[in-house]
Amino acid sequence: MTKTIFTQEFIIESVSTANVVSGYCTILASETIHADGITGMIYFEARGRMTSQKEHVLTIELAHDQALYKNKTYTLPFSFDLPADSIESYSCKNVSFSYSCDIILAINENDSSTIERSAFAKIKAVVSSKNEIKTTHYFNFENKNRPYEVFEIKEKFYLQTNLFISLIFILIFGAIYSYYIPDFNTLYIVLGVILVFLLVFVSNQFIKGALGKVSLETLQNDDGFYCKIYKTKKFNLSNQTLYYEIIEEVTDSRGSSTSTAIETIFTSHKKPLTDFRDTSTIQFNYPQESGLQSVNYKDVSIFWRVVLEGNYYGNKMKYSRKFKVDKRNPSV
Repeated sequence: MTKTIFTQEFIIESVSTANVVSGYCTILASETIHADGITGMIYFEARGRMTSQKEHVLTIELAHDQALYKNKTYTLPFSFDLPADSIESYSCKNVSFSYSCDIILAINENDSSTIERSAFAKIKAVVSSKNEIKTTHYFNFENKNRPYEVFEIKEKFYLQTNLFISLIFILIFGAIYSYYIPDFNTLYIVLGVILVFLLVFVSNQFIKGALGKVSLETLQNDDGFYCKIYKTKKFNLSNQTLYYEIIEEVTDSRGSSTSTAIETIFTSHKKPLTDFRDTSTIQFNYPQESGLQSVNYKDVSIFWRVVLEGNYYGNKMKYSRKFKVDKRNPSV
C-alpha cells in the first residue's frame, strides 16, 4: 500500500478589534485516510537574550471525525479569541514575541500503518506513539484596529546623570586624593571609591537644585497625545527641546552573572519649547508602526519616556519621565 503524505497551511485572514483571530488551515493527503480529530494548540513564545518562554494560550477544535480523501484539499475555518492583554508580535535586536499553532491530526488506528513517517522531517512534523501527527506553524498577531492610548499622568521629571560632568568631578577629586594620601593600600582605595560615589551624588543634587523642578502631564487626543510641561520660575536650561522615545530593555540572567541589553527602538522628532514661561504644551503623534505599546513580561520591558533636553553652561542636560501607552478599543 502507498504511504500517505500530508501538506498543510495555516493562514490568518483578519484580527478584530476585540482580538478575535480568524482564518483557515488547509490539509492535503496523498492517500485517503481517516482522522478521529484535528485540533490546534496556540502558543505564545518569547525568545532572545534572556530565558526563552513558551506558554500555551488556548486550544481550538478544527474538525472531528474527518475523512481526508486522496489528493483533495480540505479547508478548515477557525476563529479564536486571544486575551485582551495579549502581546502583539514583535521582533528587534534583543527579543522577539511570536505565536505558533501546533496542528495535531489524531489518525484512526486502522490507518496508522499507511502514514509515511520518513517524510515528516521535511515538514517539521512529529508522529507520536498515539498516532498523532503534529506540525508547527508560526503566525503574526498584530491588531491594527486598536489605536495607541496614553495613560494620563502628572508626575515630576527625573534629571539624568550627566556623565561628562561626573567624569570631570572624578578626575579632579582623584588627582587631589591620590596626591594627599600617604600610600596606596586597600583601605585608602576603598575609601576613595566611596568618596567618589558620594561626590557624584552630591554634585548631581547640586545641579538638580540649581536647575529647578519640572513636571510632565500626558493627555490623550484623537491623533496622538499631548505633553504639558510645568516648571518652576528658576528652571534655567537653554535651548530646550522635547521628544519621546521607546526603549527595549532585556535582562539576561541565564549565566552566573546578570546583564541588561538596552535598545532605543523609536525616537520622535525633537520639538523646541518656545515661549516657555510656566507651562508649555506639545503635541506628538504615535508611531506608524504597530505593536510598540508598553510591555512588562518576565525579563523584558518595553517602555516609553519623554525627554526634556537643554544646555546648562555649555553642558547638555536631560530630564526624563516614563509613561505608559497601551492599545484601546475604538468603540469604547
